[in-house]
Amino acid sequence: SPGYSVSIPAPSPAVVSNCLPRTSTASGCAAPAAGARAWKKTPEVITAIEAALQHDVAGDPITGIRWTHRTTEKIATELATLDIQICPRTVARILKDLDYRLRVNHKRVSAGSGADREQQFQYIAEQRMKFAKLGLPIVSIDTKKRELVGNFKNQGTTWERSPQAVNDHDFRSQSDGIAIPYGIYDVGANRGFVVVGTSHDTPDFAADNLVRWWQHDGSERYRNASRLLVLADSGGSNAPPVRSFKYALQTRLVDPYQLSVTLCHYPSGASKWNPIDHRLFSEISKNWAGHPLRSYRTILNHIRTTTTDTGLCGSAQLVDQEIREGRQILRRSIRFHRPSTSCGPTAPQLHDPSSVLKRCPKSAQTASRAQSLWHLLSRRTGWVPWMRDGCKIVAA
Repeated sequence: SPGYSVSIPAPSPAVVSNCLPRTSTASGCAAPAAGARAWKKTPEVITAIEAALQHDVAGDPITGIRWTHRTTEKIATELATLDIQICPRTVARILKDLDYRLRVNHKRVSAGSGADREQQFQYIAEQRMKFAKLGLPIVSIDTKKRELVGNFKNQGTTWERSPQAVNDHDFRSQSDGIAIPYGIYDVGANRGFVVVGTSHDTPDFAADNLVRWWQHDGSERYRNASRLLVLADSGGSNAPPVRSFKYALQTRLVDPYQLSVTLCHYPSGASKWNPIDHRLFSEISKNWAGHPLRSYRTILNHIRTTTTDTGLCGSAQLVDQEIREGRQILRRSIRFHRPSTSCGPTAPQLHDPSSVLKRCPKSAQTASRAQSLWHLLSRRTGWVPWMRDGCKIVAA
């Protein structure tokens, strides 16, 4: 692209060696021709190629290897306008001698990160150490890539005498439905719990899956636990700005089971640091690689049989029901405020890396109403309360 300043070294003796005169053939390559001037790998041809590429060259400052977005066919066509007959294969050989290579795009340009990115990681690490030391549950949550259910190709290879025949196109209309695997990974116990949905990945669906995990596994494994640490990324149905997810956690998990839930979000663009991605989802992908996911039963069996040498095991459930979209906690229903320290922990600073659903002691004013007072520490905008039936709920 324009703006590059490239220094082209002098060609080697092997490059500048003269060749027989050539003319174009039916195949597109040059053939010997009597009486024509030599113009294949001569310095004049090399200089013409360098001139054609002078504004379309990028390079590595360390190795000196260069590349261009122009194809060899385009270069050969442009040289033909200069009365230089040369075929694309010869252009490729000359480019290789000039230290050009075929290149693909590399995702190396960072869009930048917030000033508190490192602080967020440190805070999450401190919370994990704190909960682990007390023997309290730590879970990592996320949604795996949705899959088409049917006779479709699944990436990967398997040992077979002959390949399995699958559909030649992945059309949604030819599928038996979609599978939305939502995972809850117990970090301390090295156990996975995956709920396979068939409708939509919504905040209500995410909160309900945490409730299912607590009912199925968490309450039995951590009988005396009153606190729960939840690790999540910054996107999807459980993203920090999603108020309905925190509201659903409050009303469906925190209130009914008398739990204090600490919800920590990894910084934007750092979802791969979420333990569930590289400890559970990657192993599930390996287990069903190359196997067409022809039915929901097949998907559940692959998840349930996913194990590792380090002791990973898991369970899976199918939730075959329509889940409504569009449920929101309206912005106009909330207002900004900072609560008094007597009703809970000190309010966090702006951009605090965590969100905490926190149970606080009842005050004298609310005790008669038989309602618990809860606070949610918002990661993005400080403290934001939302009023409902006498209970104060803070949403991000």
